Amino acid sequence: MNQKLCFIFLALFFYKLHLFAQKNLTIHFTPTYHDVAIQMHQPFFNRENSDTIELTTLKFYISAIQLYYQNQVCWTESNSYHLVDIENNDSISLDLPSNVLYDKLSFQLGVDSVTNVSGAMDGSLDPLKGMYWTWQSGYINFKLEAAESSGDKIIYHLGGYNGAQNSLQKLQFLINPNHTTFYCNLNLKSIFSATNLSHTKHLMTPGTDAVNLLHNIALDITLEP
Repeated sequence: MNQKLCFIFLALFFYKLHLFAQKNLTIHFTPTYHDVAIQMHQPFFNRENSDTIELTTLKFYISAIQLYYQNQVCWTESNSYHLVDIENNDSISLDLPSNVLYDKLSFQLGVDSVTNVSGAMDGSLDPLKGMYWTWQSGYINFKLEAAESSGDKIIYHLGGYNGAQNSLQKLQFLINPNHTTFYCNLNLKSIFSATNLSHTKHLMTPGTDAVNLLHNIALDITLEP
């Protein structure tokens, strides 16, 4: 019996040692439309209104990144604010540590209210990044601009942090620690749906519409190895 327990202990020890020796956990962000990758400035067919769309701008904030193991937080990123700009290859991947055991990843899509009321900041939060409205409205959590072949422009600058206008979205994903590379797919079907585009193609202020649209975008985000 003692030998069996010793064997189990050693097996668990070397399994954990193997996990610690892995490369960093890497998250790649990719825009998709109905699970097909979208390339910036490359027209794609919108099946819902038989038009073509060219994505010209896609930027969003990822913040408050945490890793969990057995429902307990095992790692929290400090100063956790990342501006993902799909046109900037240096910003579309995030490297997280591997020297912890993890089975779940969480992050926020957007910037929290405390940071919004702290005024303009630096780094990823620098107003020169084009993601800050004013001290009253705060940061733009998600910015998308596109052009339809009909000539119409699609502009969504989604933000808001105060009360019912708080558009911040919290996401959690179970992850297999045997994988070290994951693809975070932002399926933009909610934005390019016929229902949404018929409602409005221009949304650039906080409010219920911004909250609802960003909520729907978050629901369509998936994380896959």
